Amino acid sequence: MNCRNNLLAWEAVVITARTGNISRTAELMQTDLPRVSRWISGLEEELGARLFDRSRRPFAPTQRCSELVRQAEPLVRGFRQMIEERSQAPARRRVLRFAAPIELEQEYFSRLLYDYSVAHPGIEFQVFPEVRVDAVLSGDVDVAVMNHRPQTSGAGADIFVRAYNTSTTPVLAAPDYLAKNGCPRTPADLVEHTGLLFQTINRKPSQFLFRDGVPSALLKWRKTFSTHDQFTLKELLLGGLGITTDLYCGHVIEEISSGMIVPILRGWERQAWTMCIITRTDRDIKDVDVRCFAQWLAQAAARDFLERSAAARHTVERAFDRAG
Repeated sequence: MNCRNNLLAWEAVVITARTGNISRTAELMQTDLPRVSRWISGLEEELGARLFDRSRRPFAPTQRCSELVRQAEPLVRGFRQMIEERSQAPARRRVLRFAAPIELEQEYFSRLLYDYSVAHPGIEFQVFPEVRVDAVLSGDVDVAVMNHRPQTSGAGADIFVRAYNTSTTPVLAAPDYLAKNGCPRTPADLVEHTGLLFQTINRKPSQFLFRDGVPSALLKWRKTFSTHDQFTLKELLLGGLGITTDLYCGHVIEEISSGMIVPILRGWERQAWTMCIITRTDRDIKDVDVRCFAQWLAQAAARDFLERSAAARHTVERAFDRAG
């Protein structure tokens, strides 16, 4: 196979050292998974050394791999730039305008944007905080992440929606808060407590909880504090300042596992929210850069959030079981 003389094989190693995932490497290189796997295995065989620790997820580069990546990355970058320049005359530069909730940008999407821009040197990103659908319709933003599924009729008829995750959120509190203020037994008991609520330009705080699809009465609180940032909500919760119905438990898996945050009101959850990638329909059809990026992003997020949501659900159930 002679992979040592194949720059694409070295590019596969460089990208996998960053992503830790061969499937994602194949997506970024726009090739098939078996080919990427053959390239990496072939290099390992020819070099007589393992390049990745496959017993860990994500894959971890070995020390030998890290040394090789430092030497190979400039060559790979130059090779990719040459290919881009030869296939596009003059060299193409495209800026895609991307928007998402601030905590998702910080924790997750910024890494994906970086990976995509490395694999597609002609693509750059201008990043915005969360926007309304109107910003996509007007063309101010090309691709946006929404924490709800927007309407695709009437005013939103020109929006193309790619849903990537649907999840619910349990009611959460810190043990210190419950020790001082008592633990509610029903949603009606929340009237005696402080509510830490999540409110954005696209979402109002939860007004009901649901159990087996049946809504509670309208939620009432002794007092409330609202924020547009899930990480601020997390810090307020850890500080023992109230109870929240709005914090995505995927952000606090470790804290729930350790007991720093506990789920309460077993069986009651906020209404499910559906996370989406949206574009303007006409641009999605005509603009290959917008369509390919939005499609890739939705597929990557769907895979990752399926795993994260399953882990969060398992962690919450274990916490309830421990509490009896």
